[in-house]
Amino acid sequence: MPTVRRPVTVQYDVARSAVTVQKGFTYTVPTTCLFAKVKAFGRMGDTVTYLGEPYPIGQEFEVAPGAVITAEDSTVQLTLDQYTDGGTVDSEGQILSPAGQRSQIQSLVSEEVIVARTRTWATLGAPADYIGLAYVTDIGPRGSLWRSDGLAWGLVGGSCVLDRINTAGATLTGTTAETLAYTYSAPAGLLGPNGAIEFQAKFAFTNSANVKTLRLRIGGIGGTMLNAQSMTTNVTTGFSSRIENRNSESVQLGVNDTLSYGAATSNYRTAAVNTALATDFVLTMQHASAAENLTLEAVRVILYRP
Repeated sequence: MPTVRRPVTVQYDVARSAVTVQKGFTYTVPTTCLFAKVKAFGRMGDTVTYLGEPYPIGQEFEVAPGAVITAEDSTVQLTLDQYTDGGTVDSEGQILSPAGQRSQIQSLVSEEVIVARTRTWATLGAPADYIGLAYVTDIGPRGSLWRSDGLAWGLVGGSCVLDRINTAGATLTGTTAETLAYTYSAPAGLLGPNGAIEFQAKFAFTNSANVKTLRLRIGGIGGTMLNAQSMTTNVTTGFSSRIENRNSESVQLGVNDTLSYGAATSNYRTAAVNTALATDFVLTMQHASAAENLTLEAVRVILYRP
C-alpha cells in the first residue's frame, strides 16, 4: 500500500487563449502544456469531437497535450485554458521548482504511480489523438493498460489475458456433428496489423479408438479453420494455438495441426478475415461416436500487441 510521507499541493499556471476552427477542420492542442480545458462556442446543438466522443457547444472538457479537436457541424470558437507546471508547495509552505516537482511527488509513495485515462475500446480513439497511457475497461476480465506513442496503440507489457474459464464448460454428447465449445468475440481492430491472439484450452474425453477432433476457427463455426487436432486412446489433452496477423488486419497465420508448437509435416494454415471488423474466434468439438463424451475443462485467451 502507498505510504504518505509528506503532503504536497501541486500548483499550475493557467494561460487562456481562443481560436476559431472552421467546420470540418481540426485544431491541435499545444504539446507544451501538461493538460488543457476546452470549451466550444457556436451554434447551440452542434458538437466538437475529441477521441471520437462528441462534446456539445458550451460543455467544458479536459484534453491531453497534442490532442486533436474537430469542429463537426459548424464553425466554432474554442476557449483553451492551458495548464503548465507552477511548482509544488509542501506542508511547510516551501515552493519547489518545477525541476524538483517530480522527485517530491515520487517521495509521497513507496511505489511508482501510473496515471492513465479511462476509456472503453470503442472510445479509445486514434493514437494520434493522445500520447500517453489509457486504461481500457472492457478489454480483459479486469481491464488492461495501453499506451500510445502517437503512431499506434500497444499493450503495456506487450500482452494481456482477454478471457479465462477455469471450470468445466461445454460437453459434447449425443451427436457426431461439429459443435461449438467456446467463442471469443474480438471487437473491431483489437489485433491491429501485427497482433496475435492465443487460445490455451484443456479437454477431457472418453478413452476409445474412436476419433475426437478439436478445431480452432476464425469467423464463427462456419469460418476458416486455423488448427485441427484429432485424438483417440487418451482421456485428456491440452490445446494451444496462436493466430497472428501478418502486417495486415486481413491476413492471418495459424498453426500446423498440432496440439501445441513443434515439428510437423503439414504447412501452416492461413486465413484472410478482416479483423478491422468485429470477429468471432471459436473452439469446436467433434467425435465419431455420439455415445461418448468430450468436455472443455478450461480455456484462456491471450492478446499479444506490443
